[in-house]
Amino acid sequence: MRHLDLLLYGSVTLSVVCRELGREYGFATVGGFPGGVDPIWLDHVRCTGNERSLVDCTHNGWGVYACSSHRGDSGVHCFDNCE
Repeated sequence: MRHLDLLLYGSVTLSVVCRELGREYGFATVGGFPGGVDPIWLDHVRCTGNERSLVDCTHNGWGVYACSSHRGDSGVHCFDNCE
């Protein structure tokens, strides 16, 4: 599993993630995950909403993170409107 620390300003970053996964809607959860041990690959991700992929959004850089813990790990639940 790869960990992403997503700072969700409104629903813009969430929309980019779900669109990339081919889904229309979604919601995010932060924290409540078991303690991660893998590297944190993306931190402070900020999207404008026009990006085609999460990696096109502004971020601190691959593997560059501000915090050494996984307390801010985020999960994204994406779905279509018929679910």
